[in-house]
Amino acid sequence: MADITLQPIFLHAVWGTRHCSVSGDGEWKHEEKDIEVKLGKLYFMGFYDIEITHIESDCITFVQGKDPSRTLAPGEWIHFSAEIEGREWSDGCVYDSDDYSLTLTWRTSNS
Repeated sequence: MADITLQPIFLHAVWGTRHCSVSGDGEWKHEEKDIEVKLGKLYFMGFYDIEITHIESDCITFVQGKDPSRTLAPGEWIHFSAEIEGREWSDGCVYDSDDYSLTLTWRTSNS
């Protein structure tokens, strides 16, 4: 089935990251940008496994890894979060990691 869109669709992306360690959690650093919706993988650090698999004028379908698909409609938002663990102590306890946050909002001309 072909994707049906009358005009390009843009999402507003708010992407953030922070580093955590035994000495405490770092501050969140956020970036914002608008992206045009296209089929395929999104390229935000920490979220290389998110893929847009279907686009219609009233629905975008996302798949993240092996998770069930999720959909987004005009005027709605969708949030993803991830943690990537870093180094470990010799006993196997993780002592640092990076947290990631991604929120995508489908802005309509009325919002």
